[in-house]
Amino acid sequence: MIFKSEKIISIRSKFLLLWFVLVIIIGAWVVLSAELLLRQVLQNDLTLRGVAVARDVAARCANAVIANDLHELVQTVTDTMEHNPDFVYLFILDSNNELIIHSEPDLEVSQTLRFLHRGKEMKEYSSAVFRSEAGIVYDVAVPILSGMVGTVRIGLSESNLHRSVVQTRTYLLASILLAFILGTVITFLFTSKMLAPLQQLTEATSAIAAQNFTARVQIESRDEIGRLAAAFNHMVEQLGSFKSENIAHKQELERKDKLRVQLVKRLITAQEEERKRIARELHDEAAQSLTALKLGLKAVEEENPPEKT
Repeated sequence: MIFKSEKIISIRSKFLLLWFVLVIIIGAWVVLSAELLLRQVLQNDLTLRGVAVARDVAARCANAVIANDLHELVQTVTDTMEHNPDFVYLFILDSNNELIIHSEPDLEVSQTLRFLHRGKEMKEYSSAVFRSEAGIVYDVAVPILSGMVGTVRIGLSESNLHRSVVQTRTYLLASILLAFILGTVITFLFTSKMLAPLQQLTEATSAIAAQNFTARVQIESRDEIGRLAAAFNHMVEQLGSFKSENIAHKQELERKDKLRVQLVKRLITAQEEERKRIARELHDEAAQSLTALKLGLKAVEEENPPEKT
């Protein structure tokens, strides 16, 4: 069966295609899994950092809230915001959820944000996530003196978290791309070495098709391909032996055929000679009979001469 060349896909191409598909599938799974895990870890770390800072602020501001020392509260809030650039806001509520101080004095705290943690049990802290104009915000609430004095609220931006996730994703994609390039080179070299015996087999098969039984495949390994090459060489040796035997049989048949022709010619010659001999004998006997008959008639004629009238 003859295949059209444009429809044939080489084994090397199949290996490279398989490698490409595996890299895409495994790479996508690794990137997505790593990104999901990293995002969860960073979100947890972000929340815990917000809780730690809020607890520190709650401890430092407890007396100031009780004494209504706004200067101390402003100083504490300002220092905290300066040392945490990813904080969106920091404000303190009293026990009645009324605003005492805000990191952005010109901004008002909405009722939704103020009562974001209402209904939640707050023993040590409470956290919530919401979307704002600045993006995803992780809100942390820590009670001051078990909530009897007030609550510290901190909003943390997801920008740094997102930036870390993007950097990690970029690093993973670059690593996967590098691994793909190296794997492609290794696959190409591996398939070239692996397919070399198969190419020799193809060339040897073409030589055998041209009645050249001296072709051999070099055995470079003891794996399946090496065993295939050894079996192929053994097959070629057997075919060569069969060819030699066939040639010898053919020559013997030709010799016997020549002998048969010679025998037939001799038989025909003998038959022709026998026919000639028989013909001669028959001719001689007929002549002798005629001669004897003629002599007998002549003798009868002499013995009985015809009467004269």
